[in-house]
Amino acid sequence: MAKYRTLKSLFHENESIFKQKYTERFNGENTLKFSFDIKGLPAFAVLTPEMIIRGDSIRKMQIRLERLEATIPCKPLILMDSVFQEIEQSNEIEGVHSSRRDLENALNAKPGTRFAGQMEQYFRLLSGEVKFPDNPLDVRQLYNEMLLQDVVSEHPENRPDGRVFRADTVGVVDGTRTIHNGIMPESMIISMMEQALELVRNENYPFLVRAAVFHFMFGYIHPFYDGNGRLNRFLTSMLISEELSILSSLQLSLSFRKNRRQYYKAFEASENPLNKGDLTPFILMFLEILESALKHEIVKLESQLEKYEQYLSKLNAASLKPAEKTFLETLLAASLFSLYGISKKQMIQITQMSQSWVDKTLQKHRDKLNVRREGHAKWYSMNKEFLATLV
Repeated sequence: MAKYRTLKSLFHENESIFKQKYTERFNGENTLKFSFDIKGLPAFAVLTPEMIIRGDSIRKMQIRLERLEATIPCKPLILMDSVFQEIEQSNEIEGVHSSRRDLENALNAKPGTRFAGQMEQYFRLLSGEVKFPDNPLDVRQLYNEMLLQDVVSEHPENRPDGRVFRADTVGVVDGTRTIHNGIMPESMIISMMEQALELVRNENYPFLVRAAVFHFMFGYIHPFYDGNGRLNRFLTSMLISEELSILSSLQLSLSFRKNRRQYYKAFEASENPLNKGDLTPFILMFLEILESALKHEIVKLESQLEKYEQYLSKLNAASLKPAEKTFLETLLAASLFSLYGISKKQMIQITQMSQSWVDKTLQKHRDKLNVRREGHAKWYSMNKEFLATLV
């Protein structure tokens, strides 16, 4: 399959071929045209064979992932772990450090606690309570609830100062290099945000194309002084969860971070005036990153489930009381499916046993445990020595 070349690369080789190729692409029968401009040029995308193949691949992977999800033990624990990882990675992309302890503290914390807004919105996503914005005011309200407190506590000057969004200029910086300047004035920000939200619900375009183009548009608009990337990734997760699954939607930030250079390269290419509004490179990159995220999660879950079944068969052969068996099965699942393990509070919730019983049982099996500490917080998992006895 021939690689899709940017118009910019053709311009630098042969200007007449560049003009011809632009006309062919813009007027082609497989071209999707959008109602907004990029740098004053009508936006469009070509529905390429690669785009169709990647879309099919993502759908097939989603089916595989759903089958795997159906067999996961302690699924709420795995989803919670995915939320923590998604927030950690999303923050890390922006240079904001959030430890597992920070996020645990923010869970069910008082309003104003650092990261509490992010935790609340992601857990609302898990429970299906969150609704995708209908208009620019909804976007601002979500920003207020999710990020405003954290943004202004670190940089008070970044409080939005416009009627809805920002009133002044802002740049997108990668290291020391400015790769994009958000659009101006605010009236244009509001107008283009309305167009982006309308596109999301326009079923004349394939769903994954809508998700990719919305993600691009939000980054291109850059409506706030700070927090745009984190809010954009959350909104994209909301979109993905509507058509794929919650677990799929919580794999984005890790994949974006791994492919950060590729992401910025595609963004710059799509907004470059020499590419004349062609968003195809960005859509292809977005689909590739999403496909990579799902593939990584499938491989990981298949490996974890294989080990779990192997270890579980040995545990089942042991003579254990039902409550203790549930305790060890939960600990085993946390050891394999969670990056950190399981907290005492989570163990109490899942096993439905009292704190004193959990304390006593943890003490009884202390020789089997690995304890991870961050300050006063602790997470428990089975140590390698005990797992080796289950092989």
